[in-house]
Amino acid sequence: MAKPNYKQLQDWFHRISLLYRTGIDLRTTVSQLKQSSVGAAHDAWAAIEADLLQGHTLYDAMRRQGNYFPQLALALVEAGERGGRLEQSAERLSLYYKGLIETRKSFLASIAWPAFELGMAIFILGALILVLGLVSSITGTPPLDLFGFGWTIRQYFITYCFLVVMFFASLVLAYQSIARGWWGTWPLDIARRIPLLGRTIEMMALTRTAWALATAYEAGINAIESLKLGLRSTQQWYYQRHQNDAEAAIRQGRTMAQTLRQTQAFPLDFVQTVETGELTGTVPESLEHLSRRYDDEIQRNLRTLSTIGGVMIMLMIFASLGFVIIYLYYNIYFKPLMELGRGI
Repeated sequence: MAKPNYKQLQDWFHRISLLYRTGIDLRTTVSQLKQSSVGAAHDAWAAIEADLLQGHTLYDAMRRQGNYFPQLALALVEAGERGGRLEQSAERLSLYYKGLIETRKSFLASIAWPAFELGMAIFILGALILVLGLVSSITGTPPLDLFGFGWTIRQYFITYCFLVVMFFASLVLAYQSIARGWWGTWPLDIARRIPLLGRTIEMMALTRTAWALATAYEAGINAIESLKLGLRSTQQWYYQRHQNDAEAAIRQGRTMAQTLRQTQAFPLDFVQTVETGELTGTVPESLEHLSRRYDDEIQRNLRTLSTIGGVMIMLMIFASLGFVIIYLYYNIYFKPLMELGRGI
């Protein structure tokens, strides 16, 4: 079953909060969600509606859908129902997913132009290979062997397409393997040492953590579960590997700030914000303020990285075209002249 995206989750929990606040009962609310959904979402809400009719709580009904709903959503719904604050928990989840959507939009907007340039570079190089074959067929001259492998233009083009597909497949595989911790922490350790890029990666993870912790705290979830949700929300093994040690520290009576400091994975300003919030009883507010500050820094960094990426791609395009032009000039014009001179 396909999982819901952030936009669906944001819309669902906003509607649950809004309808619940206006006095509409939960069964009617879920029925409304079912009627406005299609596909897997419709099936999930239909099953939840049936469970509610049998006397299950909303949390139990959502949990019975397997891994369809995120753990954070389940935890906050459970806490909201236990504390009689379901509408508040739903609203917090709506704001949380709205924040994730805005962060993702900023990231995609920042890489749009460099990605377009990269696509154009790939297209131009591929088209150039085909043009060489077309020129050869029109002029009746032997096809140019680009790299001296004895291949035809068609073989070069097929190889080029294969390398392009493998390049993008390797990017996807690298992302998945790093996110799931297949390589341990060393890829992120290296990335975090790269100026600007490392800080941006860190800020993205910490923003999600700040939102998750703030939401969990306000919903009344206990410290251990809040910390687990916060670490999982980073979506990075670099932070998630500390979950067992952090849980043990909380059970020993340490505060959240002391536990985070013990991991040595969180920056000082994050730990100090949590510490101040614990002393003043304003952890959600403090973390929300911090997440907004991180968001501002992320957007500035992404704009800078976008500019740098665009310049690097343009340089790569110019270098590739320059190489091809020089290579063609040598093989088509200069080399035949040299051979002709030796013949004379």
